[in-house]
Amino acid sequence: MARADAYDAIMVAFDTLKASRRLRDAGFEEKQADALVNAFAEDIGANLATKDDIALLKGDIALLRKDMDSGFESLRKDMTGEIESLRKDMTGEIESLRKDMTSEIESLRKDMTSENAALRQDMTGQIESLRKDMTGGNAALRQDMALLEQRLKLRMALAVGGATTMILTALGIIAGVIVSRL
Repeated sequence: MARADAYDAIMVAFDTLKASRRLRDAGFEEKQADALVNAFAEDIGANLATKDDIALLKGDIALLRKDMDSGFESLRKDMTGEIESLRKDMTGEIESLRKDMTSEIESLRKDMTSENAALRQDMTGQIESLRKDMTGGNAALRQDMALLEQRLKLRMALAVGGATTMILTALGIIAGVIVSRL
């Protein structure tokens, strides 16, 4: 539809005669009222969309919507493929990591078992050495105690013998005093 047709369509929709009369009734002169109404009608005609303009716009929107739908669908397919590829990669990485961790754990178990065995052997050797030292120390201690016991017995015998001698000597003196007094 041409611009002139659009202007005519607007003129039908906008009653210029009626608008001009209202302006004259309000105090405008006829030329002023007609000029104002015509300027208004032309301005509206230049800025208003026609049914054809709206139909073209709807067509453009429909094409844009179709392009966007197609773009979204393509993007959805691409993203689905990327996600699936990433999922496969991650599954492979996780499986590889599991194998590595299992291997490391098994290696650590062997190392710990070996270390435990070596530690047990060392501890057994140290305990055995300590037992020998204690047994040897006990034997030496028993010898020392036996020697001390013999010395103590000897001293006691000497002490008892000396005490006996002193008692006998004292008894002899007492007996001599008693006899001399009788």
